[in-house]
Amino acid sequence: MSGQAVTHWHVVYVAVGGGGLAPLRDGEDHQPDAKRRTMVEAALQRRGFATFRPQFRLERMKRRRVLTPKGRVTEEVKVGSWRDLFPRYLFVGMSGKLSCWDIRQVEDVDAILYSDGAPAVFLPEQIEDLMMAVDAGLFDQLIGRETVFNAGQHVQIIGTLPGKIVEKQSVKEGDKVTVAIELFGREYFERVPLDKLKAAS
Repeated sequence: MSGQAVTHWHVVYVAVGGGGLAPLRDGEDHQPDAKRRTMVEAALQRRGFATFRPQFRLERMKRRRVLTPKGRVTEEVKVGSWRDLFPRYLFVGMSGKLSCWDIRQVEDVDAILYSDGAPAVFLPEQIEDLMMAVDAGLFDQLIGRETVFNAGQHVQIIGTLPGKIVEKQSVKEGDKVTVAIELFGREYFERVPLDKLKAAS
């Protein structure tokens, strides 16, 4: 990323057939394995763009056979992995004299998200809100204690995200409930921790 501040962000669609979605090889990246940059992210950053690929933590229970003094037994262990919140989509920050034309010159960038006939533009504060939500684990799907949330209660997510927060009837799902978030003209259903919700006013 250049030394200039990001003035606005676009969203690009990464081609699935190329190698752009592949993570950088060992020795090419200093980030943890789970959050390695992809090839297309590195290519955009070399050209001076900022990039942001929102991810969430997904946990699940996995059965495995282990050897004990009493013989082999089956036990359940918790395993986790990182998933992209918007698969194949990547936020690209602009600064200086960089343009959408420069983005399209990067290999494996398939398209730029358009709105009303022009590239969709997102303000830095909108993307910062989404970054904070990701850092706070708002979208993480972790295995936790069983908690009852009243079905049919309207809720509101604490904080703001790009787009409009949509009120949705909640359902019981452990320590999380399902809400709908309107983002980029589409409705995404996410499981949100109870401590990230408040009653709608």
